[in-house]
Amino acid sequence: MQFWVLTLLFVVAATSTTARQQLRGSNKHQIRARNGLIAYAANTSGTFQIWASNPDGSNPRQLTTAEQGFQLAAHPAWSPDGSRLAFTGMAAGSLNVWIRNADGSLLQLTTSAAPTWISMVPAWTADGQRIIFESNREVPPADSTSDDPYDLYSVDVATGNDIKRLTISVGNRTGGMGGKPSPCGKFLAFASDRGASMPQGLFDLYVVRLGLDGLPAGQPRRLTRGAADQFSRSWSPDSKYLAFNSQVGWTGTAADKVGAGRIMTVKLSSGKLQPLTQPNDRFPAFASGGIFPALRGDVTPAWSPDGSRVAFASQSGPSGAFEVVSVRASDGRDRRVVTSGSTEQHVTVAWQPVLA
Repeated sequence: MQFWVLTLLFVVAATSTTARQQLRGSNKHQIRARNGLIAYAANTSGTFQIWASNPDGSNPRQLTTAEQGFQLAAHPAWSPDGSRLAFTGMAAGSLNVWIRNADGSLLQLTTSAAPTWISMVPAWTADGQRIIFESNREVPPADSTSDDPYDLYSVDVATGNDIKRLTISVGNRTGGMGGKPSPCGKFLAFASDRGASMPQGLFDLYVVRLGLDGLPAGQPRRLTRGAADQFSRSWSPDSKYLAFNSQVGWTGTAADKVGAGRIMTVKLSSGKLQPLTQPNDRFPAFASGGIFPALRGDVTPAWSPDGSRVAFASQSGPSGAFEVVSVRASDGRDRRVVTSGSTEQHVTVAWQPVLA
C-alpha cells in the first residue's frame, strides 16, 4: 500500500511582494497571484528530488538534494498561507515528516523507532497549527514492515508533540491514508480499504466531519465505490468538491495490473461524480525499484488555489514518462503542459497558495 508520491515547497522573499503588485493589476494577474508555484518530484539524476516552477512551467528550480541528506523527498503539502511546506523525507533510511521554512531551513517533525516505522504524506489543517500524516507507528518496531496497515494521526507543528490518532485500522485493512483536511476546517478526506465487502488494497474515498478538537466526529461517509483511489486527493478551495484519481479496471489483486488512471471530481453534498480526464492506458505502468508502487495514467491531482484548474501527473510524454499538466476544473479542457521531458519522470503535484 505504499505510494511514494512526491512534491514540495519553495518560497522566496520576493513572493509576497510580487503577489501584492499583481493583485493591484488586471484580473489575469490577480488569478496568477493567487496561484503560486507548482511543485513536483522529478528524477533527473537517478533519484527523485523536489523541483518547482511557475504554473506555465517557466523558471524551474531544484528544491531538495542528496547533499541535504535526502535519499528522496516526497508528498509535499503547502501551509495555508503558502509560506512553508511539509513533506515526506527519507534520510538515513527512515521516512519522516519534515517542514521547510520560508528561509529554507529544515525541521524534522516526526521520528522513527525503526526504519520500517514510517510517518509520511503530511497535510496541514486549515489553521496551520497541526499536520495530519499517515503512519504504522502503532505496530511494535520489531514487528513492523512496509506492508503494515496505516492509520492517520495529527501532530502539533510548533512542538512536534501531542500526536493524536484519527483512524483505527482493523486487521490488515488500512484505517486511513492520504488524509486531507478541507480548507474550511470542517472535514477530513482520506482513502481506505475498510470493510469486509472491500477487496484488500482497493481503496475508496471517504470523508468525515471534524469536531472542534480536530478529531473525527461521527462515522466516515463513503463517497466512491470501487474507485481504486490509492494515490491522492485534493479539495477545491471552497471545500465543496474533491478531485481524486481513479484506477479504472484495477481490482487491487495484482500489482502489475494497476488499471488506467484518470482524474475525477466528486461533489461533497450530493456525491455526484464527474470525470476530468479519460482512462489513460497508453503506456505500461511505471515503477521505480520499489520506492513507488506501479503508477499509470493520470494521477495525483492538486486543485489550484483560485479554484479554476486542476494540475496532475500524466503519463503522456513521448516515451510514456509522466509530465505535470493542468486542465480546467469545470470541464477538463484547456490542457496545459507544465513540465516535459523525453525520459524524465515528473510525479506528484502541489500548488502553492499566494495570499495578498
